Amino acid sequence: MVIAVTLILYIPWLDFPRALEPLLVAASGKSWMYSNWVPDLIALTIDRVMDPASADDPFAQHSLVRFWAKAITRGVFVVYLGWELVRLWRLVGDRSRSVIEPILEGSARAFVVLIVLVLSWVLEWYWMWPLALATLLGWRSMLTKVVVGYTLTSLPIFYVHHYWSTNMSGSLVLIYAGLPLLVPLVAWVYQRVKPPSDAEPSLNGVFRPGLGSAPE
Repeated sequence: MVIAVTLILYIPWLDFPRALEPLLVAASGKSWMYSNWVPDLIALTIDRVMDPASADDPFAQHSLVRFWAKAITRGVFVVYLGWELVRLWRLVGDRSRSVIEPILEGSARAFVVLIVLVLSWVLEWYWMWPLALATLLGWRSMLTKVVVGYTLTSLPIFYVHHYWSTNMSGSLVLIYAGLPLLVPLVAWVYQRVKPPSDAEPSLNGVFRPGLGSAPE
């Protein structure tokens, strides 16, 4: 009843479909809406190889390669999102474990893939979406470290882009996209090369050595 009354009262102010235009524009993008999007660098490189004349043309739109870059990345994202949903659906069926953490992880990962791979116009505040979810996972989570890395890396690079505009080198965008992904790689290498060590003593074992020992 509450939902029905709310919808009825909202009808006079409902400007459909114009109310959805900002969301649709952000998702699909316009011909000039390309900023801090990694697949665009790949698309432009391919276009310059196929059509060298467009390399020095500041007015070239690169419409064809950008269309296919959008289509491919959106297709990959749909497949990935479907995998996340199936994975969560299977976890929900297991009543013995909580699904809150998997939902937070899946949602944060989906935002990361969306921002890096799909959205063709990316601003620094977009990273507040996954950051808000990742902080609930705690600092021990590798996903939290990656999201924090993207958040911190995007700030200086995107602000440089605001000032330099089209004069900014595309290699900075690659640094923004690739540097945070080194965090799990470095952690994986460290786990493989570090020498085996004894288990760290607990606080009780350090401050109260007799606690937990077997009685004589």
